[in-house]
Amino acid sequence: MNLPGASLLPGSQLQTSYVIAGDRAFPLRTYLMKPFGGRNLPVEQDIFNYRLSHCRRLIKNTFEICLSMWRVLTKPIKTSADSADAIIKAVCCLHNFLIAEELNPDLSPTAMADGEDSENGIRRLQLGPRSHTAIPSIIP
Repeated sequence: MNLPGASLLPGSQLQTSYVIAGDRAFPLRTYLMKPFGGRNLPVEQDIFNYRLSHCRRLIKNTFEICLSMWRVLTKPIKTSADSADAIIKAVCCLHNFLIAEELNPDLSPTAMADGEDSENGIRRLQLGPRSHTAIPSIIP
């Protein structure tokens, strides 16, 4: 895997590595986060599994929205790797622009307002009134 080296998290002094969020089907690797297996897990592992699952859902929802808005992503991009990379970055920038400028009401921060229900320390997503899915901002 050709992931960038560890870097500081924004607004902190915590240095962390880049990882891929996976599911139980993937083999355990140093660059892959996957849920703990089994039942009756300790609370910390249950919280980790919930947060990883939430992360994967947000990524999936964002990708599905990008697919529906930019049809170029619905089929293989027949171009050079550099051009494909530029196309993906452009889609990410356009997605973020639409959120930041609130040009699409379904992508506006008010439509995506999250709440928190602290039940056993696990965050539960509460969707805003106009939104049926949570959409994170993505960075190219």
